[in-house]
Amino acid sequence: IAVGQIIKWLNILNAGYVLDAVLCAVWSLCWVAVFAADRLLYDKFNGFASTLLFPAAIVSMEFLRTFTLFGSYSAAAYTQTGVLPLMQITSVIGTFGLSFLIMWFGSVLVHAAYRGAGWKQTVAVYAAIMIAVFAYGGVRMTAAPVDYSETVRVASVVSPFYRLFSDGEYETIPYEESKAYLISESERAAAGGAEIVAWNEE
Repeated sequence: IAVGQIIKWLNILNAGYVLDAVLCAVWSLCWVAVFAADRLLYDKFNGFASTLLFPAAIVSMEFLRTFTLFGSYSAAAYTQTGVLPLMQITSVIGTFGLSFLIMWFGSVLVHAAYRGAGWKQTVAVYAAIMIAVFAYGGVRMTAAPVDYSETVRVASVVSPFYRLFSDGEYETIPYEESKAYLISESERAAAGGAEIVAWNEE
């Protein structure tokens, strides 16, 4: 887990290679804690209840991470942005709820593979819940009012983060320069009729 996290995050956190690696190692311990909690507590629960441990641990970790500088970055719910009927459930249970449903699938699958107590009933309950979730999403999307009579022009302004040189070297563009670029391009977009302007997160 640590190696995978280091490969994923190295030089993205911009804290230097050593500190990046240390942060990744610490972050990996959080993942280990999730799997360890599931393994240690699994035998204390029977059947259906045992499948709730892993998703509950994952969602708890995601929630606690929102109090750090990482916020909700890399939350499991973000992996489903292309599945619009499923995403609609966030209007009821939020992104943490969707993360729970995603991770619960793994627990249910393992429970069924090992023929845990009442595994058929557990699979049936999970399937029924997911059918209801997708049905809700489909109805919500179908019933949503669509009125194209009133529209606004939207612009997206993306500030370059790096300045690349011909020899392959690069440097980070200073904050003030990036800010000036964003403001000038936003003014140009507004002059062109844009009423909403979105900036990139960096």
